[in-house]
Amino acid sequence: HEPATTDYALKHGVAHLVAAGRRHEARALLLENVAWLMARSADGLGIMEDCRTLVDAARNDAVGHDKKGGGSGEDRIVDLVRRALDLSMSELRKDPRRLPGQLIGRLMGSGVGEGSGPASSREVGAFLKRLMEYRGYGFAWWCPVSRTLEQAGGACLRKITGHTGSV
Repeated sequence: HEPATTDYALKHGVAHLVAAGRRHEARALLLENVAWLMARSADGLGIMEDCRTLVDAARNDAVGHDKKGGGSGEDRIVDLVRRALDLSMSELRKDPRRLPGQLIGRLMGSGVGEGSGPASSREVGAFLKRLMEYRGYGFAWWCPVSRTLEQAGGACLRKITGHTGSV
């Protein structure tokens, strides 16, 4: 593959899949394909935008289903990943290789949220397991074993760093 083609696919692939009505494939890129996630790790804001695109698409799909009598309007798992990324941005800017440790550390205590059932917890658990068991990182990385990082889905939405004086 040409580098420009690969870069374009990484940057715009989720949006194109969603626009083509292939939301489930786009969601699988984010939650099941660790190699894709790591290839995209230097663009944390872009991954967050992909998450927003997927959450919006799920909400829009649910609106159509609600008229037919079903649909929750949420993709809580993808939104939780987005929130974990948001909390991790200062660390990812320093070193994108921190992505797996940041996601694991910020999602490991996730109860997913009110109204979510055991299936959601299993899906988060499967995502974390994929991150932990992936062997293609090509570098040593820190894997949290307990909840020492601010958890995604909690009260803290974003950490703002960089100021040394009062704001």
